[in-house]
Amino acid sequence: MQLLPRHATLDMPKLIIPALQLNIRGGELPPKDESGKTFPKIPVNAL
Repeated sequence: MQLLPRHATLDMPKLIIPALQLNIRGGELPPKDESGKTFPKIPVNAL
């Protein structure tokens, strides 16, 4: 796949981090927290 000059101007997709987390975990959601809810862990100011 060839990258276009336009690609350099695009922002990172908003859901790329949660999508990567699920892919790395083999489709499994992260463990539930104390309240029983599942949340993706998104780094702040990491990218």
